[in-house]
Amino acid sequence: MLPNSSRSQKDIDLLTTEVSHLLDISPDPSILVSNNDLGVMAANAAMAELTGYTRKELLKIDLDLILPDIQSIRTDDSLNLELHSLQGCRLDLINRRKQKTESTIQAKALGKDRRYTVYRITTLPRNLKNKGLADHEVFQLDGILALVQIFYQSTLEKALDIILQVGKDILDAESLGIYKIDSNHPQLKAVLLDNPSDFLPDTISTTDFFSHYKDSHFSPPFKPPLSPLMERAAEKGSSFVISSPLNDDNSISGLIVAMGSEKSPAPDKKAALAGMKLLVAATEGVFNNFILKSNLNDLNRVKKEIVAMEKNVSLAERAYKIADDRYKEGEGSELEVKDADISLSDARVNYTRAIHDYLVSKASLYNLVGRIDKEYYSFVEKHISELE
Repeated sequence: MLPNSSRSQKDIDLLTTEVSHLLDISPDPSILVSNNDLGVMAANAAMAELTGYTRKELLKIDLDLILPDIQSIRTDDSLNLELHSLQGCRLDLINRRKQKTESTIQAKALGKDRRYTVYRITTLPRNLKNKGLADHEVFQLDGILALVQIFYQSTLEKALDIILQVGKDILDAESLGIYKIDSNHPQLKAVLLDNPSDFLPDTISTTDFFSHYKDSHFSPPFKPPLSPLMERAAEKGSSFVISSPLNDDNSISGLIVAMGSEKSPAPDKKAALAGMKLLVAATEGVFNNFILKSNLNDLNRVKKEIVAMEKNVSLAERAYKIADDRYKEGEGSELEVKDADISLSDARVNYTRAIHDYLVSKASLYNLVGRIDKEYYSFVEKHISELE
């Protein structure tokens, strides 16, 4: 029997929704856990395959059922530090059949309040350090844990910078750029560029983009016909170029490009494309994150305006009654009554307009989350229910 400790609707927030979406892309067994009760908030397909539980079943169990030593590690300062290091900790994983598998587990606490932790599990006969992996391979293993930090950055630039640095580590790239389509010009403009050897251009024409970069692409070998980026890479002696488009509402909205130095060998194609897929998911997620936050802020602002306008209507109704009573008693003028009536009408119009703006913002928000991912509905519905 599985313990019935599934997460309630109240536990769903923006961070858990976004991290869950990113974990789905990761090929590594990973879970998102609440630090309050060690309940599993999200688990990816690789974790389900490793443990033998379904993803729905994993959401109903506590972490110590599959990692019985995790609590003792968390309460030991030395072991907890090791757990959150790149090397990670070694411990037994218990699968659904109660079989033990020696594993390496790495952790990353999330948010300023460290409310959640992402755990990444690897079933290796030796720990990462003894295995002697190359630096870029180690960073590739750690990529998911570094990327989950993007969703609680204060600015879009800080979040994209994390993606850029993780991307360079995963791909062992000399240069990496994140481009978005410039609506004012027929080109893609670099939003963020780490380009020490000037391998990458600041802009890419939309003609070149739609001709060559609508799909994920990997080179070498550089064989004709060459795209403009491949020509640039070959000319400057870059060892490889890999690119992948960004999408928004099923339409292409940007591009991620990485190039290797003359000295660095080209990565394995399959691993490079898998790493790029993770970077694309993170980049699309962080753009959606800030758009969603902006929409939520607009909704909160308009809700406050409704409350303020409602108070104004109440005050205007009181002022009109006082003016009307004064006029009936012969103490006030007809002009005072007309002024109060106009103020009341204006207050009611403003109140109606605020309600209209709220409903429009609400509809726009639902439209946005429907385009991004249906999983966002739970969070948005919870937020709106709290407002209303």
